[in-house]
Amino acid sequence: MGKRFYSNSDPGLSSGSNPNVSNPNFISNSNPNLNFSASNPQSFSNQWHSNLPFNRPVLSVTQLNHQLKGFIEPNFQNLLVKGEISRPVYHSSGHLYFILKDSGGVINGAMWRSYLKKVPVRFRGGEQVVVEGNISLYPPRGEYKIIATSILLLNRQGGLEEELERLKRELYQLGYFDKRWKKRIPPFPSKIAIITSKTGAALQDMLRIARHRWKLTKFYIIDALVQGPGAGVDIARKIAFADQLGVDLIVIGRGGGSREDLWAFNERVVADAIFKAKTPIISAVGHEIDYLISDFVADQRAATPSNSMEIALPDQNEILYYLDQLMEQLQKGITRILFQKREQIDRRRELLQAYSPLVRLERLEGELKWIENRFGEKIGQILEGEREKLKWVRERLEERAPAHQLKQKKEEVEELKNRFQRELKWVKWRKREELFRLAEGWKGVQLIKNILERKREEVQLLKREIGLKIERVITQKGVELKQIKTLFLKSNPELKVKKYFAEIRRGGELVELETLNPGDEVELYSPNCQIRAIITSSCK
Repeated sequence: MGKRFYSNSDPGLSSGSNPNVSNPNFISNSNPNLNFSASNPQSFSNQWHSNLPFNRPVLSVTQLNHQLKGFIEPNFQNLLVKGEISRPVYHSSGHLYFILKDSGGVINGAMWRSYLKKVPVRFRGGEQVVVEGNISLYPPRGEYKIIATSILLLNRQGGLEEELERLKRELYQLGYFDKRWKKRIPPFPSKIAIITSKTGAALQDMLRIARHRWKLTKFYIIDALVQGPGAGVDIARKIAFADQLGVDLIVIGRGGGSREDLWAFNERVVADAIFKAKTPIISAVGHEIDYLISDFVADQRAATPSNSMEIALPDQNEILYYLDQLMEQLQKGITRILFQKREQIDRRRELLQAYSPLVRLERLEGELKWIENRFGEKIGQILEGEREKLKWVRERLEERAPAHQLKQKKEEVEELKNRFQRELKWVKWRKREELFRLAEGWKGVQLIKNILERKREEVQLLKREIGLKIERVITQKGVELKQIKTLFLKSNPELKVKKYFAEIRRGGELVELETLNPGDEVELYSPNCQIRAIITSSCK
């Protein structure tokens, strides 16, 4: 397939050699197995054009494929081919399509429905089989395949699968698959190395996904062989190189393909390179159904190359949505905190108002006013009581001599006055001490002193007013007592003025005759006249 075929008239051949013998790639048109006229009614002479610069016939692609078909199909009949069946597909038409492979090559195959009905088993990939069939070439595509007439199952596991399972067991025993060696994939990588084929579609898919998801990451594209001989060694060398670039993440991968196409990622050298790397590695090889050694050893497996970018890079839309949520939560949190702080400030303001010296001063001022009012009421009550007492005394004096009782009442009034003065002083002192205690713990000491001074002046003024009121009351009551006494003296039958008798007064007050001394000036009163006199002798 894909090789050039020449006639034996090629001038580029050595004149002393036979191309049919020295080079199997050359087929002579004189080969008896090739019947050009049978495969194509037109002869070579009909293909000759005198204006072309060739001195031999020219074949079209279709002619070449038909000649090959006429040569291959009759000569490759009833073949027995041993290999490993891969990627079997049971089509809805009833036919079976598969790949037959070994360590050195592959060939496509098919089994038509009429023959497939006679096969009692259903084949799976990796099974060793012997295929009996014929080689068929499809001229429009120039492809050939083996058309199976029967398939014999040798065992359920092929040679490649056995080798793969053996390597898996060996690496498992060495701890290559152990999760404790897996490195964490960075959530926001700034630099990523991608090891793949630069010409593959997988690279473009990865870069396209990366541009849509996160634009802040720098990519290092490392070209590598991803299939064929030497691909495993090249991938391992590129992994070691990328591990020294100082990137945050390495992605190895390629697009889908056959089991043979992906086999480089099953090689031991690739597994060793992944395990020894210090940088986290994502394996993104093939499709989701493809599981390779690199997937088990890598720190993270991606189902496809595109999925590796979804794993490696954050979604900028999700990040923006998350930031919006954080902003909303932050705003709600700030609003809640401000509300709580306002409540705390209001409570502390209330406490400050409740325990503030100014507030306490206002309360004490109110108490002082209340005390003044109470004092006024008390004085009124006392005076009222005294009036009642005086009234009662007046009534009693009309019945008997009240001299002793009048003296006692004077003493009581005086004692009441003194007690009121002491009580007022004690209250003033107590309030003053309380105000000074409050003023000591507050910055507005001068304000409190001013308030105290004003209150002290008010108290002094109130004291003078109360003292004046008390003096007026006492003076008034003294006058009333004198009037009562005079009335009593006038109404006392024993002291009533009789004919030829007169009252003796000194300084306007009645005196007894026994208390007079020589030289005293006195007034003599009678109902009809008043005489001033000087005492010349006494009763003593």
